[in-house]
Amino acid sequence: MTKKMTTQELVKKAEELGYTVTHLVHRDYGTSFGIVPTSREGYTAEVFDYTDFAIWEQIGPKGANHWKVQTTSYGSLNPTEIDKVIKGLQNGQQMAKILNGINLANLEEYRLQE
Repeated sequence: MTKKMTTQELVKKAEELGYTVTHLVHRDYGTSFGIVPTSREGYTAEVFDYTDFAIWEQIGPKGANHWKVQTTSYGSLNPTEIDKVIKGLQNGQQMAKILNGINLANLEEYRLQE
């Protein structure tokens, strides 16, 4: 099921979940989309489009999304830190679900303003 969402709604939701959308650009070969955790500190999980591992940002010409959450091991953590890891993974899961439910090729272009 494809959800109706504007580019600005996507950017706002990403920010709420701890992510920064860097760009959404339509090119001849498809749509290029960049998203990164807003902070390198903490446990926000990275999300990737695995349609083309060599060029992971590239989204197919039809805008098909295959977003996954990057997992990792943090070693031994106390219970409070584990809660933070879980929250980071849940945010990644939610972000991947959103991205898998929309067609980025139908959204307006966006470039992060610095």
